[in-house]
Amino acid sequence: MHRLRITITGSRVHGVGYRLFLLDEADARFLTNFDARNVVMGSSQAVVVLAGGEREAVEDFAELVKTVHPESAVVSDVRVEEYRGSIRTIESFRSSFSIHQLCKIASAGVKMLEKQDEMLRKQDLMLEKMDLMLKKQDEMLRKQDLMLEKMDLMLKKQDELRECVERGFQELREEHVRTGETLLDIFRSEVQQLRREMDALRSSVEEIKRRVGIA
Repeated sequence: MHRLRITITGSRVHGVGYRLFLLDEADARFLTNFDARNVVMGSSQAVVVLAGGEREAVEDFAELVKTVHPESAVVSDVRVEEYRGSIRTIESFRSSFSIHQLCKIASAGVKMLEKQDEMLRKQDLMLEKMDLMLKKQDEMLRKQDLMLEKMDLMLKKQDELRECVERGFQELREEHVRTGETLLDIFRSEVQQLRREMDALRSSVEEIKRRVGIA
């Protein structure tokens, strides 16, 4: 069995589906043995691939890895070298990889559920705050209604007071007119009486003059 070790390095070779891409290509070439691991080399990300099988198939796989990579990957170097160690079967890797991916999916699902629970909790808090705001708004509207009722009552009383004042002024004006007419009549009567008394006095004076021989 021909074996190769392929080391792929770059700034972005993790989390881009690189190992699944390699597994599909190895499976398409009927490689019997396969392994791929994500590692860190210094400051770079790396994928270490072990491929085993028929020489032609393994070499073809290595050539493809040198030139083709996932669309989102950023590759800086691909180093191919012979490998003499053992390599697990491609079925074993597929099984292990599937379990690993399922664990990642489950973990992601748990995190999503936790975030969803947190979002629902925040939503409940927001709804509680909204309910409180609506209660306060209802209370403000109730108070506003009471104020409007009081204002209506005050306006009604103001109208009644104005009517009362207007009636009072009208009565005063009428009373003033009546009082003025009465005083005028009295004044006229007094003047007439005074004239009569002056006439009588004048007559008395003339009579006295006549008697004493002044006239």
